Amino acid sequence: MNTHPPKRPLWKRTPSITILCFFALLITLVFGLCELIGLRVYASVLSLTWVSGGGSHVEQGVSLMIYLLAYFAFVILVPAALIGAVLLGLWGRVRARRERKAELSEPT
Repeated sequence: MNTHPPKRPLWKRTPSITILCFFALLITLVFGLCELIGLRVYASVLSLTWVSGGGSHVEQGVSLMIYLLAYFAFVILVPAALIGAVLLGLWGRVRARRERKAELSEPT
């Protein structure tokens, strides 16, 4: 017999510190990979300067979009996930301290 309760879908679960830190690490690795393979060069397309010998305009545009998505995810989502993890950890400590105080103050 299965004694475990059924799992809720991922989008309905409460985020954990581990999931938020893993999410931040994953985005950081993707952005680092984009930097390592040189997609940053294609950001010059934003100033309408095409990279010479960098392939067609379509390839440069796709490379730019991949880099921009990774960049904005790194700049916006990683700090938000890490701040959320810290706040979640602090809230867990506060809640545990309140529960201990409540247990100690209960008459037996």
